[in-house]
Order: sequence, then structure tokens, then C-alpha cells
Amino acid sequence: MDGSAFPSPQEPGGGRPEGDEGQYDVVIVGAGISGINAAYRLTESDPTLTYKIFEGRERLGGTWDLFKYPGIRCDSEMSTLAFPFRPWEEKSLIGSGYEIRDYLEDTARENGIYPRIEFQTYVKSAAWSSEENLWTVKIVNAAGTERTVKGRYIYLGTGYYDYGSGYTPDFPGLESFGGQMIHPQHWPEDLPLKDKKAVIIGSGATAITLVPAMADEGAEVTMLQRSPTYVIAMPSSAAPARALRAVFGRNLGNKIERWRSHFLGDTFYKASKAFPGLIRNILQRRAQSLLGKNVSVDPHFTPKYNPWDQRLCLDPDAKLFKTLRKGKAKVVTDHIERFDETGIQLKSGDHLDADIVVSATGLNVKMFGDIDLSVDGRPIDPADHFVYRGMMLDGVPNFFLAIGYVNASWTLKVDLTAQLAASVIGRAKAGGHQRVAAIPLSDMGKESPLLDLTSGYVQRALERLPRQGAEEPWVVHQDFKKDIKSTREGMKGDEAVKFDPSPDQLKPFQPRTPSATAPELQAAE
Repeated sequence: MDGSAFPSPQEPGGGRPEGDEGQYDVVIVGAGISGINAAYRLTESDPTLTYKIFEGRERLGGTWDLFKYPGIRCDSEMSTLAFPFRPWEEKSLIGSGYEIRDYLEDTARENGIYPRIEFQTYVKSAAWSSEENLWTVKIVNAAGTERTVKGRYIYLGTGYYDYGSGYTPDFPGLESFGGQMIHPQHWPEDLPLKDKKAVIIGSGATAITLVPAMADEGAEVTMLQRSPTYVIAMPSSAAPARALRAVFGRNLGNKIERWRSHFLGDTFYKASKAFPGLIRNILQRRAQSLLGKNVSVDPHFTPKYNPWDQRLCLDPDAKLFKTLRKGKAKVVTDHIERFDETGIQLKSGDHLDADIVVSATGLNVKMFGDIDLSVDGRPIDPADHFVYRGMMLDGVPNFFLAIGYVNASWTLKVDLTAQLAASVIGRAKAGGHQRVAAIPLSDMGKESPLLDLTSGYVQRALERLPRQGAEEPWVVHQDFKKDIKSTREGMKGDEAVKFDPSPDQLKPFQPRTPSATAPELQAAE
């Protein structure tokens, strides 16, 4: 940068002057956890930076504003999902979707972020020009009016899944079903559930949440799964956090609680990888003790894969297990033959009657929020690029993306990403540099996808994901402690980050070699 921030075209709370083309130091896309976190860390690092957040929805919150199905909640403790600069101090460590959305809005308002969000505005494209050393960002509002803004940097806080549509397999005979078919991503308002026969297809976090919640609303619930998942029950009480604050004071107590929560989760993850047989046995014995004699762990909670080959599902206060134990819901492990007018015919020969079928069958991955990106006229294909420290694509200048952990709280990773991005921008500004990009110095060695899980939504998208290399700084760790070290090393500067690279260097270092398309998995989550 030239050493000074762009003048802000919009004062907090004010309107954009008619005909004025906004120009900002940073254009942030998305007003969920990642975008709000980025705005805070950028301002913390340099209060003179100008930024604007563009959010397609009517309210902030991202995931936590989109999903509104019964029981919606986080799948990890709020001690780590909350921002470290605004700790969670509610009675439960498992926040509901509504509580989390309110927490995010309160955070944005308290830190002056909210007035800098433009709602109902979608980013259509972003084109980098090496002549201008700027991104030209095309945006469109709810009325269909299109305009452009300029940004020295662009920061994507869009996550990695499609907000417009969830994944629904091609179920045979679905058109003949006479009941109501629902995807959790688009839950209808005021859906009556009392005395309704409801079948929830899936075995992931959404299904685990929906079963007890819908049963509590009076539905006759059946969870239908092709294959089971590992479910771990844990208490939701925030009593440990309150005790730590009482003993050590608010600030230190919250810090200790954040590390306590992370340490327990990380230890369990690493133990699962090191001793999968032992952890499998512990999980299944614990599940059977909670289920009682009327529901068998085998086959309903006996996956064919090892713990953490796919993300474990959290069952706060054993709500799912207790619901099944009391007979308020049931679980069926079988394959769908076809839908008919009254429900679902199974391959075993059984039939499930249904007034409502919920397809909790997973997500569709969509990198970059469906934004058309280009560098000097060359379209950017995410799969052609490697990821530097989980936040920059090789050869793409002045560009950052926030992708959280798959084995821990999302916020742990994106907060480190935001801090490192702020550091890179600060070093560029201090040195008077116009552009910065991550440029590999040697062959990447054995490569793997950015998201390395066997979950269906990941496997369906392998050919569209950025990649990671075999060595630092091109490895995506899924390890908070390693990433703290990696972030500190990145803040010191390394040879992979080039300031003012030539336009010839702004291209993929090692484009993807096309391979067989990942199988289109038709099974439930």
C-alpha cells in the first residue's frame, strides 16, 4: 500500500453518496463469524484501515441466521466457538442458534462493526488488476441494482457451503409422496408437528439435533439412516466456566476455560487417531449404557469407519439417547427402496409411514460463495491452487479466505487467520507495497484436499476444493496449537510471501491435473 488508508466513502450509520464508487482498504464478504472476526482484528491491528462488509442476507449471522429448524444449536462448546475478545458467559456451553446469532449481532454493535455492513447485497464478481493494484468488486442488491466498489484487499468470510440449497439425494419415487418433504436448510415457519409421523433421513449433526427437538413438539419421530455415525454425549452446563471465573477472575478464568475446552476436545481427537479401536469401544459402551436395553448400539451406533474419519456428533445432556431410551422416537438402519404416497418403502421390506419427511442429508460445498474471481483477466479455479497457512491461494494477490476447523470450533482457526491477514496487510502498508501474494518455492510433494474428511459433502466436492501440500507453510493442520505456532511464524514473515510480485508470478504454481470425478454419493449423511 502507499502508506495511507483510503478515505471512507461511508460514515458509520450513514448512506453512500449517490453515484459514488466506494473504495476501501479491505472488502469483506460475509457477516457471519468469519467476517465479524476479520473486521475486529483488522481494526485492532490498524484503526485507520477502511473496510466494508457485504452480506447477502437481511441480517448478520451467516449459518446462525440461515438455519431455523427445531433445536438448532452449535456442535461444539461456546468456550471455543465464541470470540476470544468477547467470551461466552451464558448458563449453557451449548448455545442455541438464536442465542449465537444474537451474540454475533451484539459483538458487531459493541465494536462499531454493524454500521459498516451492507445487507441484502451479493458479491457477483471480483477482478484483480495489476495495473491498478486493486480488486474491482461487482455487487448487486435485492432490487437487482448493480454497482462496483474497489478494494486493495478482499477477505472472504463466506465459508464453504451453498446457502441457497442443501444436498438432497435423488430418491426414487419422491414425486409420488403425498406428504411434506423438507430440507433443514429451508425450514418452514410455524410447521405443526404435534401427532405428525415424521421421518428424518440422515445420521449427522442435524438429524441428531432434530430427533429430540421434534419429539418434544409432539411428533412421532423415526430417524432413518443408511449408515450410523459416532455420537458422544456430554453435559451442557457452564458450571466449570463459572467456577474458573470465580477462582481466577473474569479475564483469566475465561482464558483458562477456552484452553480447557480446547484441550479436552483436542486430546480426544488425537486419542481417536492414535487408538481408534479403544475409542470406538468407549463410545459404543457409553452409548449402550445411555440407550438402555430397548435400543441396540449394533447396528444403530456402530459405524464402519474409525472415530474422527468423519466429524463426531455431539449429544448435549444425552438428549438423543434419552429420547430413544424412553421410546419417544426410534432409529432405523436400512436402505431406501423408494418413496410412495404414504411414506418410504425400505429394502428390508419394511415400510415407514410419514406425514413429514426431513432430508437431513448434508450440504452442497460451494467455495467462494459462488463469486467469479479473476486475476488480470484469468479466471480463478480454486482447485488449481494450493493454500498458504490455510488463508491465501498461491498466486492470487491481496486475497484472504477464512476456513475453520473440521475437528474443532470454527472460530479457533478463523481468528488466527484474521490475525495473520492483519499482520500481512500491516507489513505491506509499512513497506509501501502495493500487492502481496503467496508464491511456492518448490514442488508441493504429496498433495491432499483442503478438507480431508470422508464425509459425503466433502467427497462430492473433492474436484472443486483448493489443495494443501506436504510441508509448511502449505499444510492445513487441523491442530490449534500447531496453527498458533504457524501464525506466529507467518507474522515474522517467510519466503513464501512475496511483496510486489511481478504479474507473471500471479498464476497457479502447480495447476491441478484432472482426475476421475469424485463419486456422486447418493446416500444420506
